[in-house]
Amino acid sequence: MIAGGVATSDWWLMNRPNIKTAEQLRGGSVATAVFGGTSDSFARIALKRLGLTPVKDAAILQIGGLAERLSTLETGRVHAAKLATTDVFIAQ
Repeated sequence: MIAGGVATSDWWLMNRPNIKTAEQLRGGSVATAVFGGTSDSFARIALKRLGLTPVKDAAILQIGGLAERLSTLETGRVHAAKLATTDVFIAQ
């Protein structure tokens, strides 16, 4: 094999229940694990695909591991969090 890749992402942008549209994320914040990591990169891609400018329209916060991201999402400190597919089931 010379090269390989995937055409889809295994990451989800999980938001609080009161957020129904991408526009409601404007002025909000998104939790990621670490800056420059997979969750950070995919959060920036997701925000762009939603028509938002990362950092300008929605802050990206380096929160840490899954437990920390879920906690900040549940308590309302952030409006959304970038989670791996397996973690989405825990969040739901």
